[in-house]
Amino acid sequence: MNSIKLSISIVVYQEDFLQIKDCLLSVINAIPDNVNYKIGIVDNGAELNKKANFQREIKKNFFNLPIFYLLSTRNGGYGYGHNQVILNSDAEYHLILNNDVYLMADTLNNAFEFMQKYNQVGMLVPDVYDMENNRVHLCRQNPSLWISFLRRFAPNSFKKIFHKKLNKFEMQDKNYNEAIFNLSNPTGCFMFCRLKLLKQLNGFDERFFMYYDDSDLGRRMAEVSQIAYSPTVKIRHVWRRAAYQDRRMAWIASKSALYYSWKWLLK
Repeated sequence: MNSIKLSISIVVYQEDFLQIKDCLLSVINAIPDNVNYKIGIVDNGAELNKKANFQREIKKNFFNLPIFYLLSTRNGGYGYGHNQVILNSDAEYHLILNNDVYLMADTLNNAFEFMQKYNQVGMLVPDVYDMENNRVHLCRQNPSLWISFLRRFAPNSFKKIFHKKLNKFEMQDKNYNEAIFNLSNPTGCFMFCRLKLLKQLNGFDERFFMYYDDSDLGRRMAEVSQIAYSPTVKIRHVWRRAAYQDRRMAWIASKSALYYSWKWLLK
């Protein structure tokens, strides 16, 4: 491959540096030799003294590496944070990454090879595994309000009644050992994109504070390009499910689900 420019955005909110250090190490170890990269860490919730600590730790642990730390002027949400890097990047590719994700040594090399092989693909999503090495089915259909309700509020006994509908939403009928094309609802924990298309879409819709912003971005990306899944692009995800643990985040998730449904119902 010829020299490639890659930008990466990681959004944090009140996380300690040690929580994202392993994520950063996995990213750096996965970057091919011929890739010029920059990693932007956008902090939506730090105080000034914490900013100094973050900058000190980055310099100490990643000396002379192209990692920059940006303290946001406001907590505008997940998409807002990523947009601070996306809309100011001049790279060819951009990786939207959660801070609780770990890459394999060949993750990015395989992602570049896939995107160069399939020029019609504007966004690539990975084969996701949890920390117990279980595959997580994240190739999904577009969410409806009913699906959102089932996944968020329904007890497991109730979910069993609708397991076929939920399995269809997760596209479990697909062969996850092969590439899958023409997706429209990607996972937001790892989105490997052609930057020019992200900029064409103006990045994330910042009216989503959190949740469903990835579904919305994917749906808009599917209108101008293809979204694909590749089993060769593997990651591990810790799965900090704040929306299922905190009442405030549950309210934000529900609000985003309503806004998403309203927005796309009018299309």
